[in-house]
Amino acid sequence: MKKILLTVFLFIFSATAFAQIDSHMQAVNELMEVMHMKEQITESADRMLKLQVQASPQMAQHQDIMSDFFHKYINWKNIGDDIKKVYKETFTEDEIRELTAFYNSDIGQKYARLTPTITEETAKITQGVIKDHQMELQQKIMRNMQGN
Repeated sequence: MKKILLTVFLFIFSATAFAQIDSHMQAVNELMEVMHMKEQITESADRMLKLQVQASPQMAQHQDIMSDFFHKYINWKNIGDDIKKVYKETFTEDEIRELTAFYNSDIGQKYARLTPTITEETAKITQGVIKDHQMELQQKIMRNMQGN
């Protein structure tokens, strides 16, 4: 009798734990949907390519090849599960639901729509600062290579 009760208890506990895990992943899926993550991944690949060509204009002649490469590997099918896993491991189910509520709001939708642009502009600022101080970095690397 004890074995039967233990088996029933373990089955109920396992089913409850599975349901909680499943609801957590469902919450992540809902968040990905309201964030338009699939579209953002594609747009991010395009923006990365654009920034690469801007940073290295000689790469413009290879833009089609690079675009094919980025779209082949940087897409929702290839990285979506990994992105969902990061969100699931980073945020509790309740936090995911709060984020979903935010992204369902008007300001959340605006933020989702403008995040790629903000990211691109931030990257341009960073590249500009690095470019402005590139000589300093090169000099420090040269001194380090010379053992000074």
